[in-house]
Order: sequence, then C-alpha cells, then structure tokens
Amino acid sequence: MSFKYINPGIAHRSMINNYTNTNYYSGLCLANGSFSVDLPPDTKEVYVLFQGYVRGFGSASQHVYAKNGSGLKTGLWNDGNTGADTYMLNNQTFSSRYQLITNTFHVIFLHIVSDSSAGVFTSLINGQSAVNRTGINVLNGEDITQIGFESGYDMSFSGIIISDEPISPAERVCALPVSATNTTMQDNGNGTYTATAAGQTVMQTVDAASLAATIGEASKITGICAIVNPAYYDGDGLSSIKAMKGEAEQGSFALSTDTTGAASASWKENDISISDLGRMNLGWKSAT
Repeated sequence: MSFKYINPGIAHRSMINNYTNTNYYSGLCLANGSFSVDLPPDTKEVYVLFQGYVRGFGSASQHVYAKNGSGLKTGLWNDGNTGADTYMLNNQTFSSRYQLITNTFHVIFLHIVSDSSAGVFTSLINGQSAVNRTGINVLNGEDITQIGFESGYDMSFSGIIISDEPISPAERVCALPVSATNTTMQDNGNGTYTATAAGQTVMQTVDAASLAATIGEASKITGICAIVNPAYYDGDGLSSIKAMKGEAEQGSFALSTDTTGAASASWKENDISISDLGRMNLGWKSAT
C-alpha cells in the first residue's frame, strides 16, 4: 500500500508542539529540533522532499536520513564542526559533500532504495545533483523503517513530503485558503470548536479561486494534510478524533487531556485539479 506523509512544518505527532511559527516560507511554520517519521513495514524505496532554512552552523548537528532496523543511516550529514560542508552519508560512510549557504532556504530532494547490491542514493539540492549513486549497497537491503530529521536552532524544516512512490522535485506544500466552514460542534467564536457528542463534525471548503491565483490554475494536487491544533478532551466519553474527506475517514487519532495536544493526517491524491479540490469537504469528526 502506497503512502504519502505531508508536514507543512510542524514536528511529527509525537512532538507536534515542538515548532516555531515563524512563517519564513509560504506562510508555513518551521520545525525546530529533532523528530522522526516511522514508515510502513516492507518499505524498501523512499522519496523525501523538504525545504531547509539554514541560519548558520554552530555546534549543533544537522542530519536528514533514512534508517534501517539495524541502525544504519543514509542521507545528509552535518556535524556542526564541518561548517557549511554537508556530507552525503551512505551506510555510515561519507561519499561526497555539498556546501549549504546560510540565511536562506534550500530545496532538498532524496531518493533512496535499500538493496545490498542494486541500491540507489541520489540527492538534489536546489535542483543541482549533490550525489547520484546506483548499483551500490544501501542499508544492506533491509527495510527502511524511519526517516529522521535532527537539528538544533541552526536549521529548520518546512514543506516535508515523504512517499514510497515518485515525488517530483517541483512539488511544494502550500496552505489552503478556506471559503466556508460548516460545523455541528459548538462554535466558540475564536476559531476553535467543542464537540459535546460523538459524530459531530467541523468541515471546511477550500477557496479554489484564491488557491489558483496563488499557485496557478494548472497546478495539480498530489496529497492533502489536515491539522487540528489544539486537540484534546476534558471529560468522559469523547477521547479520539477522525480526519475526514467528505464521508470517508482518513485516519483516527487518540487524544489526551493535554491542552497543547494536536493531531495531523495526510493522504495521497491522484493529481486532482484545484477545481476538484474546491468541491471537497475536509475536516474532523469527534469519536469515542
């Protein structure tokens, strides 16, 4: 089963509050610190695309990598003491290096295939080839279990896309303007909603005309990410929430009583048009 993980710049669900809403890129926030994305079983091939904002190179390390169950890593590696030199790392061995300019965004693309002899490790940074190795041992042919992002303040992440199917380096994550919100929950009047029974929903419609003006009417939608923040429960009965596309459930998430909690869901779309997106209702449903 194919998957598509989309993250506009909020850390993974286990650390979703570890972010700084600085809006440096496309109105999206940037994740600081370290987090990881667990991949489905039997994943041997993965594509990763993200924008990294580099403030400088201090003592902190900046790493983005694919990891197997044995702990081997393949990806980008900067230990802080190497300055702007960012190394391409395969199976814990440096293969080449690329210099990252500070105080700017870098669009970084990775394609990794785990195989003991026919592996692939390629990377584009700002459209230029940083490494292109094929027919090699990558991660000993073991399953790729995790994509890791590690950084201190020196580098932040935004517009993250991870999939086991091809990603175009031209893909971007953008915020969706909303034209209408319909809810059966209690509207608190401040952009938040309170569910009092299971099955209540808050659904939103995308402003297709505004989106087309921003990214171009010919653009295609390859995936959707829905985020609810904050998301928590404060009583008995309701303790989970479901991401919805129309009547179709896209994921169910257990909530806690932590008032800073949140949830996110992402899924693949097959190159739908902006007008198709504008006819969708996207949102959340309360559940027990």
